[in-house]
Amino acid sequence: MAFSGSACAQTGAPEEALRREIEELKNQQAETQRKLDELIETLQPVLERLPKPFRPQRTSFKGSPVKGEPTAKVTIIEFSDLQCPFCLRYYKNTFPRIVKEFVETGKVRYVAREFPLASIHKDAQRAAQAALCAGEQGKYWELRDKIFRNRSRLGAADLEEYARSVGVQVESWKACLSSGRYEKKVAVDLRDGSRLGINGTPSFAIGLTDPNDPDSITVGELIQGAYPYEEFARRIERLLD
Repeated sequence: MAFSGSACAQTGAPEEALRREIEELKNQQAETQRKLDELIETLQPVLERLPKPFRPQRTSFKGSPVKGEPTAKVTIIEFSDLQCPFCLRYYKNTFPRIVKEFVETGKVRYVAREFPLASIHKDAQRAAQAALCAGEQGKYWELRDKIFRNRSRLGAADLEEYARSVGVQVESWKACLSSGRYEKKVAVDLRDGSRLGINGTPSFAIGLTDPNDPDSITVGELIQGAYPYEEFARRIERLLD
């Protein structure tokens, strides 16, 4: 019987050790979960600020200035602030190459939409309307060029000087501008850009041209920022394949 009692005592020792190990594992698991919860709480504000994955969506650009053939396979919509220094950098370094290599060759249709950031560029809203008013006389792109290259001088007299220099009939242009005829158009551009997830300039919505609906596209991707020509060319070529 002494042997049996000793045997029972020896069996109980590993059971007690096992219970202690299980309890220690539970405590470790609880501590790990606590640290994980703290980490998630710390990272949550950062995660909320990260851009959401872009989902293809339809957008119309009816009434916007367009370069290129309506039969071009790809359409690019540019959202710009005419007083934005990064937009100017894109306009000088990348835009001319896109026009030469893709627009003039019939591969890309290029659309301009207005996205004036009025909170930081006080003259951008009026400059956008000035360019659109020039568009009534077929001079949108010419006045846009003048405004971009003189973005630090966009007072009323300056805009009139630029309009005159590109051959606009000034009295008609002034009447258009003073009427506020394009205020709603600019507001629609801002609204549509925001719906696409755009919050800065320059930004670009890219998609395949729809031959059945020439005034809208399904945007497949966004480029936000003044990227070099090579980035645009890569994305365009991928759609052209």
